[in-house]
Amino acid sequence: MMMKKLGLLCADDFVDLDKNIIQNIFTNHFQELLEDPEIIQKPLRSCVFSNVERMVKCRTPEAGFSLFECPHCHDFKIVPHSCKSKFCNSCGVKYAAQRADTIKSIVLDCPHRHVVLTIAEKLRQFFQYDRKLLNLLFSAAADTLNHIFDSFGKKDDHFKPAFIITLHTFGRDLKWNPHVHILLADGYVDEANVFHRLKFISYTALRKRWMTTLLYALRDNIGDKYKLMLKKITNILYKKYDNGFYVYAPPTKYKNVDDTVDYVVRYVGRPVMAQSRITDYDPVNKTVSYWYERHEDGVRVDICESVIDFMKKLILHVPDDQFKMIRYYGVYASVKKKARALVKVMTQRLFRASLFKKNWRDFLIHTFHHDPLLCKCGHYMEFLECYVP
Repeated sequence: MMMKKLGLLCADDFVDLDKNIIQNIFTNHFQELLEDPEIIQKPLRSCVFSNVERMVKCRTPEAGFSLFECPHCHDFKIVPHSCKSKFCNSCGVKYAAQRADTIKSIVLDCPHRHVVLTIAEKLRQFFQYDRKLLNLLFSAAADTLNHIFDSFGKKDDHFKPAFIITLHTFGRDLKWNPHVHILLADGYVDEANVFHRLKFISYTALRKRWMTTLLYALRDNIGDKYKLMLKKITNILYKKYDNGFYVYAPPTKYKNVDDTVDYVVRYVGRPVMAQSRITDYDPVNKTVSYWYERHEDGVRVDICESVIDFMKKLILHVPDDQFKMIRYYGVYASVKKKARALVKVMTQRLFRASLFKKNWRDFLIHTFHHDPLLCKCGHYMEFLECYVP
């Protein structure tokens, strides 16, 4: 049956590379990237190869497809297989939606803050030289918040915050800029599992504690090769940043916790660049044009560069295999460990089933309000066969 249907395949059933510009760029020019002198001198990480290979095949015949047939009119539908790579713009957007739904299903029914912790530009190089150091951004951020919350009570009190940290390694200009975004519950839990609203966070204490904690963590974990360099930079930073590193943590402007999650989760698992920011791709001259909005003043900046330089910027942000970009702490760590009864008692909040944990059909129904397996004759198509090259 499958072989009979193969002759009926249509290009419209699969991805349009002219529309999926980033996929098109890597399909056409990845081999050229491998021949670039800089890449030859410093070969790409294995995770880059695997993610690019999956991405260029995403929703193409090379990735395979599933075949569905209507039992009533015998019409059929081809569903291309996706790559499931977060590096892929199409699959990355779906991943972000899945993470948003998961987070919404466990958050406490209280206001949340969007906290951003940044680092000095001089420190960024160390996290690029040794990507294992990126784990320190999570641990230092968690230690900072735990210390801040411990200061709210008496000496013997143990207050437990609830927060989720996600790592970003890129800025709006695509350059290497590791920093963390945090979804922080505006409150804490005491030893009796009673939830208390948070009234005030000292920005000065948060900034200074974050800088000190991170610098100490770097000092204790950095390789011998960079210890002297780090020591010199640290002395400069303490003089330059007497109030600590830049921190953003205003009270939320949203009344509904889901609206806050939607806002913060825009920064969770999203692709490095939205394709809507690409204004032109010239495969002949091998250039790509795109824009970004400068964070400092909101001014639009237009960039035109070679596809090789563009690809170098994107692959820089592919995370290592098994590296967790989103991590749960405090109360939310307990929730992730299935200790949900504790949080139910504290907030009386009902946890919702995750919609996106089902399958691609449920995702499309929820997102676009369209059932892809509903045949034009009014009957539902049934799974027939799966083809994997």
